[in-house]
Amino acid sequence: MTAPPARRRETFAERRALHQRAKIGVNVHNGYAKSNVGNQRLWPADPDAAERMLDFFLIEKGFYEIEYELAHRPDWLRVPLTGMLRILSQQPVEAL
Repeated sequence: MTAPPARRRETFAERRALHQRAKIGVNVHNGYAKSNVGNQRLWPADPDAAERMLDFFLIEKGFYEIEYELAHRPDWLRVPLTGMLRILSQQPVEAL
């Protein structure tokens, strides 16, 4: 049985690339939302509802990224977890 490979620290370029990837994803969602604002069948006219919908899609994407990193690059798991924490910490807690 061989020892697991040594944990490698990601480089600045890798961290920057991951940040850019996340930023592009948000920009794509925002661009799609803005281009379809007038079409209520595709996007809510109410800005609060639209923001909640965007957050839902970002959280869904975050879960996919967490699953991917767990399966392929567990050392990078902190990247999607940090993004999820950022998204979830922005949401006010409302009583049901």
